[in-house]
Amino acid sequence: AGRVARLATVPCSMCRPEGRATRWGGPGPVVAITPMLALLVRRFAYSIVVLLVASFVTFMSCRLTFDPLVKFAQSKDPLAKAREAKRLGLDRPLIEQYWTWLRGVFRGDLGRSWRTNDEVWAMITRALGFTVQLIIWGILVAALLSIAIGVISAVRQYSVADYTLSAVSYLGLAMPPTVFGLLAIQFLGVWLKDQFDLDRPIFFFIGLHSTGESGINLDYLRHLVLPVLTLTVQIIASWSRFQRSSMLDVLSADYVRTARAKGVRRRKVIMRHALRNALIPVMTVMAIDAAVLFGGLLVTEATFSVPGMGRLLLQALESGDAPVLTAAVMVSAVFVIVFNLLADLLYAVLDPRVRVA
Repeated sequence: AGRVARLATVPCSMCRPEGRATRWGGPGPVVAITPMLALLVRRFAYSIVVLLVASFVTFMSCRLTFDPLVKFAQSKDPLAKAREAKRLGLDRPLIEQYWTWLRGVFRGDLGRSWRTNDEVWAMITRALGFTVQLIIWGILVAALLSIAIGVISAVRQYSVADYTLSAVSYLGLAMPPTVFGLLAIQFLGVWLKDQFDLDRPIFFFIGLHSTGESGINLDYLRHLVLPVLTLTVQIIASWSRFQRSSMLDVLSADYVRTARAKGVRRRKVIMRHALRNALIPVMTVMAIDAAVLFGGLLVTEATFSVPGMGRLLLQALESGDAPVLTAAVMVSAVFVIVFNLLADLLYAVLDPRVRVA
């Protein structure tokens, strides 16, 4: 009864009588803006400013670094360079070029490639479609396996399972993705085919089918296994170490010992109390790593001939294609901000204190 009485005296920040003045003045609605929503609104506003600054720096850096008019230095036509500069819009000041590009971005127009004269938006969406397929499956596999490995290692600290999983994690961290990808192709692609005298390999290692063309079927998954395995080997090793460290900190907390002392089942203590709180710091690492992947998987896409963002970014760097390079960098920046906002939402789901802080 005393506990109920104390709770009854606590003011509810989510509710207020109809017609009571809000902090903005005047009568307010029944439901007020929650602190979590206000935080997300502020973060979104900051993100817009960060994107604008990042776009300005990226645009200026690319335009000052690459010069598509160099090839006209030895041209016999004295007007060829001027015509090309006018066609590409390089005859105007850099600030005016940036403003024109920025207005085009808000209209969904990222310009045209200096290398192929194709629309940059079409090139980005086509390449991003393949990269997203690898990232979605990779993040799903990496998150599930790394959390499981981290929890087992922490719960069974200094056991044979802990030492074994830790050794495998260190091996994964030390293994370069290029070497692992080539070994995976040799053993899971070529060796298994020759060993069992098959007409075609069990796992394909060239290209990646598009879900829009072939759907998620057995053939699609057979193309997907090796690239996802190569992509996630170091990610799983890294995330599992973070998860183990975070889990060990939580298992030594007072509320976990109290729950065990009160007779709560060990499985319930680990899954409901410890794991939920141990995931909070790991979510930040996962969000940042996952967002950076959208900038391009250079090693994985090059190893398995996947025409994704990594290959597009590499081609833009080699040819000095500033419009494509600028768009690719901005895509990566957008995903970093979006995934950090998602991490904030996951904090509120995992820890109710965040929602009322």
